[in-house]
Amino acid sequence: MAEDRELCDLLGNPGLPSSVIDEFIAVSADDHLLSDLIWREDLTSAQTKALANRGRPGVLHTLIRFGHIPIEDVPDDVESRLAAMHREGAPAEWALELVTHPDRPVRMQVAELAWNRLDVVLLMENDEDAEIVGEIALSSRLPSDVAGRLARHPDVEVRDMLARNDEVAPEILAELLRSGGDAPIETCAACRTQPSARCSDHSAGRRRIRISALANPTTPIAGMAAFVDWPDEWARSSLAGREDLDRDIYPVLAADPEPQVRALVAENPSIPVSLMESLGQDAEPAVRRAVIENPAVPLGLLTRLAMTTKCTMDVVPRIESASEAELRELAASPRAQVRALVACRPDLPADLLTALLADRDPGVGKRLAQLRELNPDQLRGLADLHGPQLYKTLAWNPDCPPDLLRTIAEEGSAPGEVASNPRTEPEILRALTQDQSLLVRRSAWSNPSLPVDLMRHKLGLALPTDT
Repeated sequence: MAEDRELCDLLGNPGLPSSVIDEFIAVSADDHLLSDLIWREDLTSAQTKALANRGRPGVLHTLIRFGHIPIEDVPDDVESRLAAMHREGAPAEWALELVTHPDRPVRMQVAELAWNRLDVVLLMENDEDAEIVGEIALSSRLPSDVAGRLARHPDVEVRDMLARNDEVAPEILAELLRSGGDAPIETCAACRTQPSARCSDHSAGRRRIRISALANPTTPIAGMAAFVDWPDEWARSSLAGREDLDRDIYPVLAADPEPQVRALVAENPSIPVSLMESLGQDAEPAVRRAVIENPAVPLGLLTRLAMTTKCTMDVVPRIESASEAELRELAASPRAQVRALVACRPDLPADLLTALLADRDPGVGKRLAQLRELNPDQLRGLADLHGPQLYKTLAWNPDCPPDLLRTIAEEGSAPGEVASNPRTEPEILRALTQDQSLLVRRSAWSNPSLPVDLMRHKLGLALPTDT
């Protein structure tokens, strides 16, 4: 199993020479491994033809789907045409010929692939399969009269999909939010799966439709206040993420017993500062972190939270939009956690970056070490200043210089990061293909800097010098 995974990683390695791929296709008898080659974007026409001739329909259809087979060369069968419909350029009539196909899986694929074509929508609106109609209900080309009829469709799933469509008229979404649809519901997925145990009541389905409408950003806000005390957490979560609610609804949601709901309120830029302050004192760290991620959080509150709550390694929205004057003020803070917020930003003024590179706090250093904007000397300087505690982050940076990667490899604390870095020297990668960890070995076999002779050996190919 591990050997198979390593081989799959090698066959997807972008550094695998085309000539080696040619040899492997010519001599391999393992169709499963050959199938892994079809995901490569650099296949030549000769390689594509050789793989297509292997006789496995799945290989051929995947080659068609990802554009390796020209449209004019696609075989005249249903599965091949469906594969071609995943890409642009497939003849429009192919979908129209298949919308009434007797096999449900075929029609379902047509609905999934051509759901945004008006001609397909009009032909499939009355399909006998509710799941297929549900796919059509997501179309942005849905005429208003068709949407109105689907809002009264007897199946839960059709109305549920329609309620998620942000191109549907507001009045239809309002109807679905209010009641799940005015017409009676007769079937749902459970009914269709077990006809002998038909639902006596579709109240759960109506509730799901209403939650989907609630989460739809184009549903009018009228009537949404009724969901504040719903027992369903998903309903309250959907409500908490909306930025257009009446302001008196947010405090109610901010007191929700579920941390997930409070966190969604906390990162909502529409809430007042006073509510951010309150949520910044929440006992749940995830809620406080959500306040930190709020693009409208005041800098004063952000810096206070940064001193008590672990922040992400990425730049937070408020720092991303900070002015140069604000950045300089934060970078001069005596608090390392505040300076670390600034160190995440990739476009710092040169003098500010220089000052932070000399900062002795490892938290500041780690955030700098991940930046692609640093040159090799700056990365080496961080390694000299902070030592092994930064090695994992430095080795993860794809711009880390080979000599520093060699030092990190010798230290041994970041084998996975070293194995995945394309700047790692080939001989180091050779050793890492024998690492005890499968994840490390797989990273090494995926690395484009891997020695070609090792690639050939792994694939069972003779070296060019062999006789």
